[in-house]
Amino acid sequence: MDIHQIRCFKRVAELRSFTAAAKHLNITQPALSRQVQSLEDELGTQLLLRTTRGVQPTLAGKVMMEMGGNLLNYIEGIRKAVATAANDPAGDVVVGLPPSLSGILAPGLIEECRTHLPQVRLRIIEGLSMFIEEWLTLGRIDLAILTERPDMKMSITPLCQEELVLVRRSMPDLDGDANDAEAIASAPGHRSVSFDDMSGMTLVMTRGFKEVLLPQMPSGCRLRCDIEMDSLSAIRNLLSTTDLCTVLPYGVVQHERLGDEFQVMRIDSGPTRSLVIGRNASQPMSAAARAVQGAIHASVRRLPMSTRLQ
Repeated sequence: MDIHQIRCFKRVAELRSFTAAAKHLNITQPALSRQVQSLEDELGTQLLLRTTRGVQPTLAGKVMMEMGGNLLNYIEGIRKAVATAANDPAGDVVVGLPPSLSGILAPGLIEECRTHLPQVRLRIIEGLSMFIEEWLTLGRIDLAILTERPDMKMSITPLCQEELVLVRRSMPDLDGDANDAEAIASAPGHRSVSFDDMSGMTLVMTRGFKEVLLPQMPSGCRLRCDIEMDSLSAIRNLLSTTDLCTVLPYGVVQHERLGDEFQVMRIDSGPTRSLVIGRNASQPMSAAARAVQGAIHASVRRLPMSTRLQ
């Protein structure tokens, strides 16, 4: 017994005519007769009395009309509910963010969902990228915002390009060769630096940002960046008391609200990091998760992280 058989039977019983029902259902009369006969054979009882003046339901047919009608109405309700959920998403959505993005993206994303997706319950989890990718694979989170890598084992959607900039403690004016890296970095009003200039500086970086920066360096250029720290707050504290430098995404710099204590300089070749939205392609994407993905795009468009340093 299937839905099409029930729908065919109900239309014949309501119209009291195979001819009229076939026209209404836009099928041939023999095909309609086969559907009704198959339903009767499966139920083991006659549902319609066929006469020269038309058809009428038997007692069993009347029961089938009522219960089959309820079933068809329920199925139509499912169809409408699904369509409504697609237009008005609801449910839980878990988003994973690494520390370099959580403070920047979370406030705007939360506000976007509160304003435009009131039925969606958003949960944000912070963790290192390696853990976020594992959670995505295990289905513990629905979406992840990460720095793109060539070997990512997930379905990704491009989000934005974010410029990488050099950051160091502001230094008093220095005498000496204008080509000296330290003199260049501390020159009043100087807002850019080349990779050649940076070769004379000692960098402290997170492993992730280092892996993004190094492939974008010109051939033959070498940087002194043997110091790795995976804590942005620790790097900031270290910069404030030493002559070390770091390279950070512009959005991180904006979020940290670095004041006159630090210098922020564009790198001449314009290295960037690519941010993507990741999801587990083996799992179906709910309407709520799809809506949150749209909210992520909307919130990012309003952030300075997607605008080149001026």
